[in-house]
Amino acid sequence: MTSDKPEDAPAAEQTESATEPSQGDELEPTHGRTVGQGVEPATPEKSTPPRSTEEPKRPGVRGQTRISAAFVALAIGIVVLVLLLIFILQNNETTTVRYFGAEGHLPLGVLLLFAAAGGALLVVIFGAARIIQLHWLARMDRRSGKKP
Repeated sequence: MTSDKPEDAPAAEQTESATEPSQGDELEPTHGRTVGQGVEPATPEKSTPPRSTEEPKRPGVRGQTRISAAFVALAIGIVVLVLLLIFILQNNETTTVRYFGAEGHLPLGVLLLFAAAGGALLVVIFGAARIIQLHWLARMDRRSGKKP
């Protein structure tokens, strides 16, 4: 749409001149110019000190405490326990279990609970072994005078 209004004419001329390449631009590519090819060097901006990422503390408001973290962990544990009890109650079919010649009958939910507890026990054992190993290595480094 074109308009014969005089105020539209300068705007149209500006957009045409901005999209048309100048005489020097026809010979040089627009990518990869250096300072010697008509591009002004970047002026370094004033360095501002980095702002702290911590929020300013409001008076009377405290951060998380050990008691509040324990309360949240307790609440999550109770929810998991309720979900686990629902699982056990819904899976109460008796199943025959055979293990190294021993045989017994257990509800399926209880059997799966024992399997999960056994897996968690293995994770705790290996985690504790790794913590002990790292503690031992740190003690050896302290004795020899090395710093981590």
